[in-house]
Amino acid sequence: MSTGPTPEVPGPQAAEENAPEATATVGEPPLPELNGPARSRRGRAIVLGVVASVVALGAVLIVLAVRGDESALARAHEACLPDGADGIRLADDDRTLLIDTQGDDDLVGAEYTDVACLLLELEVPDRVVAQIDSTRALDGRQSDAWDRFTAMWSYHPDSGLDLLVVED
Repeated sequence: MSTGPTPEVPGPQAAEENAPEATATVGEPPLPELNGPARSRRGRAIVLGVVASVVALGAVLIVLAVRGDESALARAHEACLPDGADGIRLADDDRTLLIDTQGDDDLVGAEYTDVACLLLELEVPDRVVAQIDSTRALDGRQSDAWDRFTAMWSYHPDSGLDLLVVED
C-alpha cells in the first residue's frame, strides 16, 4: 500500500544552511545580527549619546561662565553666610561688602566668627588682618589694598568694627 510519496526529511546539510550566521553555545540565545533595523537603532543611539554629551558639556560651560561673573565677595558671602547675618550685607552689584560688628552700645551686629570666615574666604593677607586686629579707636579710619580688593575700617569699643571691602 502506497499512500504517496514519502516526505523528505532534511539532512544535516539543510540544518546548517538554515542556521544563523552567528553561533552560540548550547543554552545561550543566538547572537543578533547587526544588519537592518538593529544596526540603525544602534547608530541612532550613538548619535543621541554624542548629542546628549555635547549638550551636557555646553550646560557645564555656561554654569562655569556665569559663576565666573559672580564676584568673589558674593561667593565668600554665600560660603560663610548662606542664610545671611545681622550686620553683614552686599551692595553695589555685589562688589562691596559692608560689615558692622556689635559694639558695647549696639543691640545687634555681625559676629566675629562670621567676619573671620569672610576674611579667610577672601584670602585677605595676614598683614591686613593684623592691621584690622590692632586698630584702636584713636587710630581713626584705616585702609589697605591687596590683589583686586580695597578695605577700609575703623574700630571703637562702643560701636565695634566697621569694615568695608570693595572688589575692583
